[in-house]
Amino acid sequence: MSYDFIAEYAKSNRSSCKQCQSTIDKDELRIGEMVQSPFHDGRIPVWRHVKCHFAKGNRGLTAFAMIEGRDNLRLADADKLKALIDPSAAAAAPAPAAAAAASAAGNDEDEDAGASKKGKKAAATRGKRKAEEPAEAPKKAARKEESAMNDDELIAYHNELMWELRDGLKKAMSELKTPTVVLRGMLDDNEISSKGGDVDLIQRIATCMLWGVPEKCPECSQGRLTVENGSFKCKSFANEWARCTFEADSATHAPFVVKEWARDVDFLANWQFVPHRRVLRKEVTLKASMPSQASSSSSSQSNAAAEDDNDLPFALGGAEKPEKKSAAASASSSSGATTSTPFDSMTIVFAGSNFSTTQKALGAIVKELGGAVATNVTDKTTIVISTPEEVANEGKKISDALERHIPILSEDVISKCKAAQKTLGFLEFWIGGSSEAKLALQPAEAANKALRNEKEKERYKTDNTTVKLVKKGRGAVDPAAGESVVRDYHVFDDTTVLWDAMMTLADLTSGNNSYYALQLLQHDSRASSFILFRKWGRVGTTIGANKSENFSDKSSAQSEFRRLFEEKTGNKWSQNGAWEKKPGKFYPVEITYDFEDDEEQAKRLKAASSGDARGSKLPKETQDLMKLIFNIEAMTESLVSMELDLKKMPLGKLSKRHIEAGYKVLKEIEAVLQNAALDDRKRNNDLLALNNKFYTHIPHDFGTEEPKLINSLSALKAKVEMMEALIDIEIATSLMLQQAGSTAAAPSTGTSVIDQNYAKLKTELDPLARGSDEWNLCETYLLNQKNNWKVELQSAFRVDREGESTRFQTKKHLGNQHLLWHGSGTTNYVGILSQGLRIAPPEAPVSGYRFGKGVYFADMCDKSIGYCRGGANQPILMMLCEVSLGTQKELFRDQYMEKPLPGSDSTKAMGRWIPDPKSTIKIENDSITVPMGKPFDSKVSSSCTHDELIVYDIAQVRIRYLLRINLK
Repeated sequence: MSYDFIAEYAKSNRSSCKQCQSTIDKDELRIGEMVQSPFHDGRIPVWRHVKCHFAKGNRGLTAFAMIEGRDNLRLADADKLKALIDPSAAAAAPAPAAAAAASAAGNDEDEDAGASKKGKKAAATRGKRKAEEPAEAPKKAARKEESAMNDDELIAYHNELMWELRDGLKKAMSELKTPTVVLRGMLDDNEISSKGGDVDLIQRIATCMLWGVPEKCPECSQGRLTVENGSFKCKSFANEWARCTFEADSATHAPFVVKEWARDVDFLANWQFVPHRRVLRKEVTLKASMPSQASSSSSSQSNAAAEDDNDLPFALGGAEKPEKKSAAASASSSSGATTSTPFDSMTIVFAGSNFSTTQKALGAIVKELGGAVATNVTDKTTIVISTPEEVANEGKKISDALERHIPILSEDVISKCKAAQKTLGFLEFWIGGSSEAKLALQPAEAANKALRNEKEKERYKTDNTTVKLVKKGRGAVDPAAGESVVRDYHVFDDTTVLWDAMMTLADLTSGNNSYYALQLLQHDSRASSFILFRKWGRVGTTIGANKSENFSDKSSAQSEFRRLFEEKTGNKWSQNGAWEKKPGKFYPVEITYDFEDDEEQAKRLKAASSGDARGSKLPKETQDLMKLIFNIEAMTESLVSMELDLKKMPLGKLSKRHIEAGYKVLKEIEAVLQNAALDDRKRNNDLLALNNKFYTHIPHDFGTEEPKLINSLSALKAKVEMMEALIDIEIATSLMLQQAGSTAAAPSTGTSVIDQNYAKLKTELDPLARGSDEWNLCETYLLNQKNNWKVELQSAFRVDREGESTRFQTKKHLGNQHLLWHGSGTTNYVGILSQGLRIAPPEAPVSGYRFGKGVYFADMCDKSIGYCRGGANQPILMMLCEVSLGTQKELFRDQYMEKPLPGSDSTKAMGRWIPDPKSTIKIENDSITVPMGKPFDSKVSSSCTHDELIVYDIAQVRIRYLLRINLK
């Protein structure tokens, strides 16, 4: 759990107040506001005196539950903070600490005030009486037995005992020469973590002296349970990739043992463990808020904006409320509250057609859950349910939703809300919409914090410009080491191994997305002069730092390199590539220098996509097509939109091995999502581990945002599509980097860049003449669609891929040839034209392939348009393919298969909307069927809105036409 604030007693006098710039004294209560560190991938506290923190509002601290460490404060200080956070609540009730403590002590009016502050140590610790203590100490009123105390009284009493133990231990340790050794030894004796400074160790020991030693996690057995926000939680690693998420309301405790060696400490000499009943209280932990500037008697408290937040827009909570129930209101009311029905008073519009079931079926569930379904997006619309493909195409409904700031969610929101029988947080299902719509979905108390996070994101944003690498031998010195180092040093190479390591660590639990790099550098002319260079930070940002350390001998430099590598990864450098992922450690990633430097490669890619048509012998339409599909900027845009880290996977260096590893992890995620036997905790643990593993293999650039958890089939499908795009872009950049003079890429039609790229495709693309029979066929077929897309055929090409016709002949005997649609993203077409349509690899998940892994086609273009992705203001591309369907197996519900069902050659998923059979035509001597009819309602009950036709052998496919379409 991540807190936005922390409160503690200063561990030294070395910290200063951010507000008044003066020193914060040791042991003085201080408040830290957690902010992103500019030097490492993590958050650090900005400390202030308590009075300084509240001097200009509450800085977003609106609830005591938002403070980490609140349970470790003295009760009087806790009450003080509560009163500062909420003055009105404090004025309405007496201080809980004072009231509870007085009640627990018996509230004897005749009790001597001075005596009430003495003599309790014996009760808590059974320690020796101090020699100087008076023999006749004033008698205290009888304290209530713990069994007679209520929870408030117990909490107050135990807090008092806790601090007596902490103060006693602190004083006793101050008299020792090696207090840390004693403290750690006591913890080791009880098999408790002994990491941390003396303050933390004393806190840990005092806790166990009071309540006992909590049991080890019953789920992972890796560490002892700790208390956080009213629950016992495991903070250990369940496996090499993720922390355990075990949580329970209670835990067994063993007595804390003080062995004889430690009883030499006077404070511990006669101490005996006495068990106490621990009271735990759960509180709703909120993220930092910036309250609205609504009128209040305590205006200084309600104005929570810090000095640098004066340019924040209006408080979202003060906006005028529309008559409809907004998605924001629904989402914010869902964090714990249950409405009468999940979609109570909401109006939902469906956009698109590629859902898991029919819109009618989904609409029926919406109505069952209290919502209403509308056809068009209006100001009364609450949310739009759609698909990522539809959002990318930005049809009318999507455009209307963007204009009206209405959130666009995946259909998973319907099934999840139905299963939970309550309104869930809509952000989990977000797939599109304006930034205003997304911000409005966040709980009101976090809205303005999100605005501050946007500023932070922009502050640490890095660009994707390439970096000049100077290659020497097998390696290249990191440019961050400095110009003189790059000039005079090289990466040390002992012929067996290059002393260069790059490590990554993705952790969704902590939100980290870190890197760490090590290089051992040797001077080019002075062989005994070495530099150990290291850098670290957060992927995709400017957050981070570096350090260079000089060595005058090789042995010392190598020793320090090995030490750091083992410290960061848990592996020995001598393992030489046979790395294993260790819990909580970085994982080494592959570094290759068998290519030109980034800057030079980027220049070549840019030149290959320049669209220079000088000297081209290709028709103008073909030239324009080559410019469109060999567009390096579009490819970069595509990868950036997928949040991929272009620093670690720049164009031209996409590794097939990494892509295969990514596919494999996605398949494991799919297995977890589909395993109904897993309980929620086990599923969550497994998903965390696999997500961390995936983001390590396929580095992503999330900026300062936390990595996104792949925890639904729709999120998984999006990542599968990302991997498919990666493969095609890898093919495209590899072709573009081929030397023009090589045999494989020798241009046959000219020497221009465009002609060279065209030759590499090994595909004939002949433009169709406007008004020709083939043009009219394609255009008429295109315009016969249901969703009323505004489309314009800009150009069309007859396609003949090298070797494809010959391969197709081997399956032509199956018969039943149809001319069918297939859509794909523009950046995928270099891969498609050069290698043909392909079936997903075995390592890819099966999710998203409703009828198995095959090549999917449609008999209506609006179905395929949903899969086309073009750049901003760019046309889309679609294909018409001749497909040998043979004997078809007609299905009305999703059914996964690896090959056609027995007795069939292909699958036909029956859709409700089909081309009117009366208008079907035959072409090429009646050998090919073209379903040219207008949309026709077949009235069939099916999980598909349109027909889908699937083949499982690429030999059954021949690309005939490629269409360039302007989608308005």
